[in-house]
Order: sequence, then structure tokens, then C-alpha cells
Amino acid sequence: MGSLAGGIEIISAIIYKINSLILALAMLTGGVGSPSKENRIYYKEADAELMAVVWGDTQLCNYNPEREISFVAAVDDLQNAVCQIDALLVAGDIVENGFQSEYDSLTDDLVELTRVDHFVMASGNHDIRLRDYAQATQRYFDFTNNLNDKENAIDNIWFEYEVNGYSFLVIGSDEMRFEDAYLSNAQLQWLEERIAAISATGKPVFVMGHYPLKDTHGLPNTWGTSLWESGTIGDQSDVVYEILNKYPNVFYLTGHLHTGIGQYTYEEIGNIHGINVPSIGITNKDGEYNNAGTGVILEVYEDKVISRARDFGTGEYIPEYEVTYELV
Repeated sequence: MGSLAGGIEIISAIIYKINSLILALAMLTGGVGSPSKENRIYYKEADAELMAVVWGDTQLCNYNPEREISFVAAVDDLQNAVCQIDALLVAGDIVENGFQSEYDSLTDDLVELTRVDHFVMASGNHDIRLRDYAQATQRYFDFTNNLNDKENAIDNIWFEYEVNGYSFLVIGSDEMRFEDAYLSNAQLQWLEERIAAISATGKPVFVMGHYPLKDTHGLPNTWGTSLWESGTIGDQSDVVYEILNKYPNVFYLTGHLHTGIGQYTYEEIGNIHGINVPSIGITNKDGEYNNAGTGVILEVYEDKVISRARDFGTGEYIPEYEVTYELV
């Protein structure tokens, strides 16, 4: 089994080198489109305390270079910004198969992204499901830690990351699962304690995980099956909901569904502000705007949070899907 896995990794690395060459040639010859610079990213209001870009499912794949083309265009849009972006958040499924060469490809694309100060990444099912859990998670840790300063290094699948005085609580599966997640009692206790502590300060709480809660964001239909647990965090959905729903101003950021910008993007789930972001690497479905390369920009103010939908691949805001949340 070990020799087979090693052989697959070698083949994957070779494909990565070939695809990197193809992509480089396409960029040199103008075969890869660049986002427009006419409507570049900037703070809409001067008193914003935080700007964070939220992407879902970059899902870079060695044998599908089209995904990297979409990703590179979106990265270029960030680099074209007229201001610093405080954080890039990715709501899981960073890569397709958990191959080291897939992470290497992402690192090559991101390492010179000077317009972003922090990289906050959640793990998704594609990142951990096809290999030994310890190996898969270590690759995820190493990838994230290579992008951030040492004082922000992570060594756990669930962690807190602070940006400009605001906390992002990142959750993930404590064991290998194929589609859903398992959150240990320790993780659930940590999540509730940290939400309570942050909420007591009067600030909004941002929780990011790959998997939505059941019966939200068009599920189960947006997953394409009638089984309630499909496309969700799994059989702990009610427990997670109870924790998130206890406190005001909780935002739950998720991916997983590859659903385009539209009626399923924003949802009030009890007291929870649910935001399900499209895939960056894959053409989306079930939305009114299904381009790959789309996501949202969160601007945080003292009294409100604004979510602005954007096509990062073309460099354009999608103003009809802008939402303002008044903080209570």
C-alpha cells in the first residue's frame, strides 16, 4: 500500500510540473485571462476596521489545470487591490486529493501575494479523506504555516486566528471522513467557550468551517440527494447549531456545496448569519451567478458587517448580492 501511494505521489508531482509549464506558457502567450483593473478592490468606507476576502473550494487538482487558471486570475485580482487586504479566508477543500504537489502549486501562486496580510484556511473533506489522517493534516498545517508568520502557526485542525482584534474560529474534522466531519468533545467545548468569550466583548464572532448545517443553503437539494446529512457537517449538525445559535452576531462561513452566488448564499439560521461561498476553482451551480472565481468580501465596522459579492476572476463586484448586517 505504501509503495502504491508513493508511486501515485510521484506521478502527481510529474503532472504538477507539466501543468505548471503549460500554465506558464499560457500566461506568457496571453492564453490566460486577467481580471479587469477598472473596478479594483478597495475599502468602500474609510472607517472599516477589517476587510477579509472569503473563498470556498479552491480545490486545485494536478490533472485539471483549468482550476488553477481560475485560481490564478482570482489571485491576480487580490494583488491588483488598491488597499491591503487584512485576510484571505478559504472555507476548506483547499486541494482536490491532498497531494503535496497540489499544495506546492497553491504555495507558488500565493507566496508573492503581497496585498494579503494573513491567510486563514479551514480544512475540507478533500484535504483529508484519501490518506492517513496524520499525514493529511500535517500537509495542511505546513501549507498554512508557510504562508503566515511563525507566531500564527497552527498545529491543530481547529484553532483561533486573530486579525485586527477580531477572532476567526476555524473548525474541522478530528478524524478522517469522506464527506462529512466529526468534531470531538474537546473541539465542541472549545468552540462554545471561545464564542462565549468573544461575544462578551461585544464583537461579532466569525466561525469558519467547510460544511454547512443541515437544511440550510438549499440542502439537501443543492447537494443533489434527498438524504438530509449529505452535504452537511454530519450527524452533529444539531449540536453545532445549538452552540452557534446561543449568541448574537455569529457568522458561520462555509463552502462544500459549489453553489453560485444567489438565493442560497446568505441565510438567517436562527440567530446565525450563514454565508455559503461558491467554489473558486470549479464552475458553480444552483445560483444566479455561477462563474468559477467568485466569493465575497467582508468589511467589518464597529456597528455593522457588509458582505460584498465579487467575481475575482473578472475583477467585478456583483452589487445585487450585497448584504449589510447591523450588529446588535
